[in-house]
Amino acid sequence: MPNSSAQDAISGQKRDDCGRAGEAVVNLIRRGITPRQIVTRASMENAITVVIALGGSTNAVLHLLAIASSAGIKLKLDELHAHR
Repeated sequence: MPNSSAQDAISGQKRDDCGRAGEAVVNLIRRGITPRQIVTRASMENAITVVIALGGSTNAVLHLLAIASSAGIKLKLDELHAHR
């Protein structure tokens, strides 16, 4: 969710953010939208760009590779390095 990393982990703002994230997931379920419908090659490349721009952790690399694999998208570690 937008701005979801801007709050302290144990703040009221974070609790509100989690509530909004839950509402978004419920909305997607009600609309019949599944992750495989919205996780595309282009969305993965966008996620890589965002992680790099924000100075994301090495853990993000593992998550991106796992998400791509679950979505049936071929993504290799070398491709993440190429975005630098």
